[in-house]
Amino acid sequence: MEGSKLVAATMRATVYPAPRADFPHVAVVFHADGTILLARPFATAEAALRYLSDISSSLVALSATYDEDPSLASSSRAQADSAS
Repeated sequence: MEGSKLVAATMRATVYPAPRADFPHVAVVFHADGTILLARPFATAEAALRYLSDISSSLVALSATYDEDPSLASSSRAQADSAS
């Protein structure tokens, strides 16, 4: 399963399939700059997709807040750069 994608303002979300039967599927939400905003494991891809659908309106609100405050974006990018 490639994963279903949701688009909300400046974010993208997808579900990564479990690489093995004993690993979880992972729902991940990315900001447009590549920063991971959320990552959460699920027993099934369907549960992960339901979760992303359930929180999609919250993601739109979060995106608006994140984009309106430049310090949040620059702080997030600095953390991502220092982790690499």
